[in-house]
Amino acid sequence: MKYTVIRHFTDLQDDNFHYIDGAIYPRHGYTPTEERIKQLSGSNNKQGVPLIKAVKEKAAEDGKDNHSRRFTRSNTRRSDN
Repeated sequence: MKYTVIRHFTDLQDDNFHYIDGAIYPRHGYTPTEERIKQLSGSNNKQGVPLIKAVKEKAAEDGKDNHSRRFTRSNTRRSDN
């Protein structure tokens, strides 16, 4: 499961990696423990507030992700002008 950062923090368990608002957690190449995810998504951390929240992943249609479909539609509109 992926998470999005809702409040800037430095992950002390990931070599002091800095996460900014809107970033995806965890970063590529790092696998946190379930306990760490619970800490960051709850208030049992140094900031005392949730720092990440779960992101619902939608199934891609026709092998394309949502960004690709939006990009394709916007390109189609531009070519009609």
